[in-house]
Amino acid sequence: MCLSYAYFGHHKCATQWIQDIVRDVCAELGLRQTIYNSPREFGDDLPAALRTSPTDFLCYPNAVAHHVSVLSGYRAFHVVRDPRDIIVSAYFSHKHSHPLPNPSAGVSWLTADYRRTLQEVDPEAGLLMVLERRAHQFDQMLKWDYGQPHIKEVRFENLTTDPVDEFRGIFQHLGLLDTTSPTNGTVLPGELLDSILCRHSFASKSHGRMPGEEDPTAHYRKGMPGDWKAHFTPALVARFKARHNDLLVTLGYEKNADW
Repeated sequence: MCLSYAYFGHHKCATQWIQDIVRDVCAELGLRQTIYNSPREFGDDLPAALRTSPTDFLCYPNAVAHHVSVLSGYRAFHVVRDPRDIIVSAYFSHKHSHPLPNPSAGVSWLTADYRRTLQEVDPEAGLLMVLERRAHQFDQMLKWDYGQPHIKEVRFENLTTDPVDEFRGIFQHLGLLDTTSPTNGTVLPGELLDSILCRHSFASKSHGRMPGEEDPTAHYRKGMPGDWKAHFTPALVARFKARHNDLLVTLGYEKNADW
């Protein structure tokens, strides 16, 4: 298996944004980047796929814990987000902006019928539907082995609030950043990383909007954490607590069910 670096994420945890940044870093350093969105794409055997098609930097934006657990000999980062904000972000994305997959890809969770239903029902009903459909994702986030020394744990909220410091910390953890000297071809100078981050800022991705300026139909909708507070009804709070409060506590977003 040939693998040096990896990024692991989950749906609606800024996966496309992060992959774009990793792509540019890999281009600067001459690293091969491979993206696997689902186990179907690597035949349910990730080590075998990496032996067959070696890569330097793996991006696995819908990470499944047991597929990751069999990998070794690499450094990585893993991004999580408040699951309540994931539900709100997924609701707007599935309703408006997320590309409908080609049926041949075998993706069944996002269909034209599902999108049409989200557009027809009231927001509370739509958010409850999304909550139910995120159960597998939240289960994988709960099963994740947190605290592994070779995998840096990163919160979406910190990454989007202070991307320069957070990404510098990520690439320093990977051993791919040098903030003190010009590039030697194997590590990235800090100034070059900063320019990559500027190129992929929220304002650039949203065609001039700043974080907090919402376009509900855009892929880069709002860019602000804590948006769930504006959308969760008492029914949503109750359903979430009954289904996924243990994940919220595990991730440290709440201490108990008293929120």
